[in-house]
Amino acid sequence: MRENLEIRQQIIDAAIDLHITTGGNFTLKQLCQKAKIKQGEFYQQFNSKNQVLGQFYPLCVQRCREMSLQIEAYHSMSLAEKLGNFIYMMFDLLQEQREFVDETFGEMVFQNTGTAFHREVADVIGEILESDPQIPDLQRSFLLNAQMYNFLAKEYIHLLKFWLSDDSQNFEKSMALTDKLVNFLEEVLHSNVIGRAADLLKFFVQNDVVKLNFPLIKWLIQR
Repeated sequence: MRENLEIRQQIIDAAIDLHITTGGNFTLKQLCQKAKIKQGEFYQQFNSKNQVLGQFYPLCVQRCREMSLQIEAYHSMSLAEKLGNFIYMMFDLLQEQREFVDETFGEMVFQNTGTAFHREVADVIGEILESDPQIPDLQRSFLLNAQMYNFLAKEYIHLLKFWLSDDSQNFEKSMALTDKLVNFLEEVLHSNVIGRAADLLKFFVQNDVVKLNFPLIKWLIQR
């Protein structure tokens, strides 16, 4: 798996370099020469030359996964630390190809919904949240779902967009915003306030203190 990842990265890096230097006018032969691979090796990874550049962003997510596995203490990190790690790693990977990213991020990622990059990001966020044992059962059953992961993936992409326009020294604004966001999300997911609110509503409804006829309220009092 890791070897395939490295080969795909090698091909994509070569394609990006050729895209920038030739304006996208390059042949498969030139690409293979630049990547120092045989055409047979290319077709083991991609179906065509035109497919390569679009795989840059999804591969960045896969690289983040791989890099996280190399962190010895990763599994003992807090929820905020894992989410922050995923964001900071992406900043670094995109910065490696900043000229290409500045040119293509809007069209390939930001302006499109349901992209492979969006799905990969949502999957990673879901894995991080679902592996956190400190999330109470109510939040786990109510908030940990595909809709939430897709929402957070969209916000992740908006954060990347903010980072791309960040002109502060060493991206200090983006770093500060990331820190605030991941810590806020951790606070929300770990808080017992939602559970206490549900217990209070359940008491109110069952004892006729208030009469509320909303599907969400019915769901809460049945927990």
